[in-house]
Amino acid sequence: MIQTKTRLTQEEKEALTGLARRRGVTESELLRQMIRTVTGGPEVEPVDTERRSCQVNIRLDEHERDKLAERSAAEGYRTPTTWAASAVRAALQQDAVLSDTELEELREATREIAAIGRNLNQIARALNADLDAEPAGLAQAVVSVAEKIEDHKAAVSALIGRNLNRWEVVDDE
Repeated sequence: MIQTKTRLTQEEKEALTGLARRRGVTESELLRQMIRTVTGGPEVEPVDTERRSCQVNIRLDEHERDKLAERSAAEGYRTPTTWAASAVRAALQQDAVLSDTELEELREATREIAAIGRNLNQIARALNADLDAEPAGLAQAVVSVAEKIEDHKAAVSALIGRNLNRWEVVDDE
């Protein structure tokens, strides 16, 4: 993730803090949601801060802590704590838990699919507007769109596969 800073008036800061509190999200998450709304990015469910109200501490030896830090960074998590919490959630919920990197990949795939949809609309418009349109050119456009769809299906499938296999035991010693 990239960090951005901005200056706010006291009133703006209070309004942001109050809105974030009422929505049950952090100020940072609220800003990310606002940016996604303005830019047309994909909607993401707000984080339920109630479930984060409890703290669990674990003790690791130095080697385990270093391995945790390496693995969390390699898998795109901001901190080892977020990786550990995701591991627990995945085990308890038996459901996918995406890292920040995976979420960004999924957002990018969603943007690409939207672009493919626009291409398909343009092809359909061309077919409807000009029945004498060059069939070879339209056929090539359809083939190109189909190839893009296959590429993105493979990318999303790989993302899902990585996520499903993340929590398997890895023996790197």
